[in-house]
Amino acid sequence: MLDFCVATLSPKPYPPKPQMPNQLQTSASPYLRQHANDPVDWHEWTPETLQQAIAENKPIFLSIGYSSCHWCHVMQHESFQNQAVADTLNQSFISIKVDREERPDLDETYMTAVQLQSGRGGWPMSVFLTPDCKPIVAGTYFPLNDRPPNPGFLSMTLQIAALWKERPTELLEVANEFALQVQTATERESPTTFSELTIELIEAGIKDFEAEFDTKNGGFGGAPKFPPHCGLDLFLTAFQGGAVDSTLRPAGLHMALKTLERIAMGGIHDVMGGGFHRYSTDAEWILPHFEKMLSDNVLLLGLYGRAAHAVRITQPERAKSFQVVADGIVDWLNREMRDSNGLLCSALDADIGGHEGTTYVWSMQEISDALGDRDEQFWWAYQFTETGNFLEESTGLPTGKNVLCQRNADETVPREWLNELLAARNKTPQPKRDDKCITGWNGLAIAGLAQAGFPKEGVELAEKWLEIVKAEGKVPRFVMKGTAFGNGFLDDYAYLAYGFVELHRCVGGNWKLHATELLDQMFDQFYDQENGGFFGSSNSHERLFGRSKPYFDQPVPSANSIAIRVAQYVSPTDPRIRKTLESSLGWMERAPQATASLLGCLHEFCLNTGAMEGELAIRTVQVVLDNSEIVAGIDGWAEGKIQIEIPQNMHINGPNPPLKWLVPLKIEFNGLKGTVEYPDSDEFGIVGKAEIQFAVQMTVKADIEECEISVSFQACTDSECLLEETRRLALLVRVPHGRK
Repeated sequence: MLDFCVATLSPKPYPPKPQMPNQLQTSASPYLRQHANDPVDWHEWTPETLQQAIAENKPIFLSIGYSSCHWCHVMQHESFQNQAVADTLNQSFISIKVDREERPDLDETYMTAVQLQSGRGGWPMSVFLTPDCKPIVAGTYFPLNDRPPNPGFLSMTLQIAALWKERPTELLEVANEFALQVQTATERESPTTFSELTIELIEAGIKDFEAEFDTKNGGFGGAPKFPPHCGLDLFLTAFQGGAVDSTLRPAGLHMALKTLERIAMGGIHDVMGGGFHRYSTDAEWILPHFEKMLSDNVLLLGLYGRAAHAVRITQPERAKSFQVVADGIVDWLNREMRDSNGLLCSALDADIGGHEGTTYVWSMQEISDALGDRDEQFWWAYQFTETGNFLEESTGLPTGKNVLCQRNADETVPREWLNELLAARNKTPQPKRDDKCITGWNGLAIAGLAQAGFPKEGVELAEKWLEIVKAEGKVPRFVMKGTAFGNGFLDDYAYLAYGFVELHRCVGGNWKLHATELLDQMFDQFYDQENGGFFGSSNSHERLFGRSKPYFDQPVPSANSIAIRVAQYVSPTDPRIRKTLESSLGWMERAPQATASLLGCLHEFCLNTGAMEGELAIRTVQVVLDNSEIVAGIDGWAEGKIQIEIPQNMHINGPNPPLKWLVPLKIEFNGLKGTVEYPDSDEFGIVGKAEIQFAVQMTVKADIEECEISVSFQACTDSECLLEETRRLALLVRVPHGRK
């Protein structure tokens, strides 16, 4: 690699160019359009741009970021709007801007280069390339001017421009070697291992998390802290499934509940407006980085819904507080994140008017102005101080402003007070929204809505995406103002199919069929037939330095893990499930915290294959409505059926089990009056397939009414009983034709 010293060159006095919009002004990406008025002559990543670099024999400066990124804005203001920088880039380079959310393949490839060269990653990503796209120097944020011993961005551009002119052969040699390292890292298969696909591997992973658990604040490790979505999902999965060692299940549940409780109390939680900021710069979840990402919030939505369900009997007050958090996320999604077509947009910016997070922080006086004599109770509940509990990130000094940090789990104020403050907040300048509706993230939203008990909203969103996929004849990468762009990557297919799967668990219907269709396309376009596992890009995507397989969790679960989850639900006997898990086994053994989602898939795999040697015994009870939409009679009563399919060698307890400690089958109606005809059962419970008749009565003279049906049961084998499960089914009841 090249070692750069502090430059002694000074910029040439290039004549300034007039401030004209560059080529990004018509881009579909809001992030790229943010740079349309930079003096830098930005281009998009297109075949024409890449050909131009080769034709003019100019190196490429590649900048990758996203619209809500605070440090991306900082580098724009410092460097990309600086005329001296623009003159150097415009004369000596082809400058390309890429939205990482639009092109995750480019982001992953060149982030690999950044991590190889610097040992860290992040955005904005700044990479200098040869005309044929091989990396020369790779980094993240560079300040404008030198900070010895490190060069600033202006010095960097001048040095590379001079070296390309005077010593191009040396740069090409460096780039060729660097590109080979990137390709090797990209195409690296899972390390060799002698481990097997067993529950012990999951238990070792949970213990690995446990060793780094922050017992005071929740989460893992120190600052900065990101919500550990995938680890919490693993803990809830292990607790629910019951296969993990009995001492680890409650330990995992404790880590999940503690973490969810603490982040809900911290400044990272927008308790006023709903939803969560991306991460906390401190270890206590107090000081947030203020961007709000759709992906983070819909994953947390599912986690809070599942956690509320897990403790609804043993800790009802805690369950209630978790459900309040989930409700707040959904309120925020509906209020701020839906585009005009009802799809969900990708993010809210961290900055407002060039300053980070100003709409979310308050002085004590501002609270007094809004709440009057209720201010002291509010200050106490949310730990306000005169100097401010919100500290400036770079200096650690108080700012005079406060974020809302709940003093303890029981300390709160009436929701009406928060609504008053939210109304006042909405009158101030608001963060900009990135209106890209990313397919995969919307798929995760469908899943989160279903898991948290909002199947109606999930169905509405899923139907919109189903229409888009059918109209386009493919899964797009994103939709912007009603227009679809790009070809979907593995995560788009997998996450959307996962949303359909979770919806089918709730409402039945054809969602399993739609998930199966997407799974077939994943196997056709992304699957490695020889070695197992799914590539992140399809057979038709652009190739750079090889194709990688996304096994590691990022802020979102790995696409391979979600693809396996879909397959386990719609085609559980498919041998490619085992082959994919085996292809990632070495990573699960060596990096359990980075592969928590795969460990969750392994848990399901172990349950499914644990009954009889050489045979596959599916251990997931299927509960669906025969029809999610029924019509009432003249008397207002409507009849329906619940279908329950119980795996071989298992049974569920009937409504009156013979032993007190067994959990009975119980069906409840939320929203309408209902009756149930439970199936016959003996001391061995209900086996095979059961069809349960029910009836519900409409309560008002409306065209349609909604009802949520909760089906609670306990599945058992001859040797063990699993934990109680509850499936929520969404039912629509329509009036009969001619009802008065």
